[in-house]
Amino acid sequence: MALCVFLGLKNTPLTYMTATSHAQLNIFHRIAGYTAVLLLLLHAIFYTIHCGRQGRWANLVKRENLEGIGAGISMLVLLMGVLRHRSYEIFYVSHIVGFVAAVVLASLHRPNWAKKLPVLMLFIAALWAADRILRAARITYNLVNNTATFYALPGGGTRLLLKKPGIEVAPPGSHCFLWIPRLHLFQTHPFTIVSNGPSGLELVMKSQMGFTKTVGTFAARYPRCTAWASVDGPYASCPNTESYDKLILIAGGSGAAFTVGLMNRILSRSERPIHQSVEFVWAAKRAV
Repeated sequence: MALCVFLGLKNTPLTYMTATSHAQLNIFHRIAGYTAVLLLLLHAIFYTIHCGRQGRWANLVKRENLEGIGAGISMLVLLMGVLRHRSYEIFYVSHIVGFVAAVVLASLHRPNWAKKLPVLMLFIAALWAADRILRAARITYNLVNNTATFYALPGGGTRLLLKKPGIEVAPPGSHCFLWIPRLHLFQTHPFTIVSNGPSGLELVMKSQMGFTKTVGTFAARYPRCTAWASVDGPYASCPNTESYDKLILIAGGSGAAFTVGLMNRILSRSERPIHQSVEFVWAAKRAV
């Protein structure tokens, strides 16, 4: 469980040790999580079989075992991460609630917890809390004197332009977590940075459900309106393209936000190889 949390941190030390972003480490976070759930199920099955053979079914309803069952259910709630692409809000809330409940109940599940509270659970909670505090501090700092201008795009898209000194280091192609208190006070959502220059940091999104739909509706109703906004980031590392003579960037639909950002980053490099060519392929359902 500690490994799963460590690999899931947005500000994991591994990013600086291995030059690998948290997004690239996410697959290992998932593997560790699925492994933890598998071990949980095996533990529950074998312990239930043991109680059955010993005729000690009453043990299953003891307080510490009920707390263990609660911790197990909380970890199963974390499996709702598979809904990430269907409903980010459900994924986010289920992950926070499931994690906090799992850590607390797993600590209580251990006998005599008041005398010897599991150090491992405290370590896990400290890792998570430190990451949250760092992200909260960064997004609060970036909120000062920062606004986002809303532009409605054809086809239900929205363009946001944030202007804030201090986030100009965010490279196109990376991503950040956007916070707009006026629209959703307690939600941040990840978006790819399309460009970042003197005019500000540019984000483009397609209106789907939830947050993006709210942003799209607001942009259509109040064109060029500005609102208080902030970002947490940047995150992710873009691939090194300097050693290639030709680059072919392929995108589908709104996924072009990443490839356009990557292309802008490549074209803006002052030391880009003279003989390097860039070909951009964008597949969309209909022309805009």
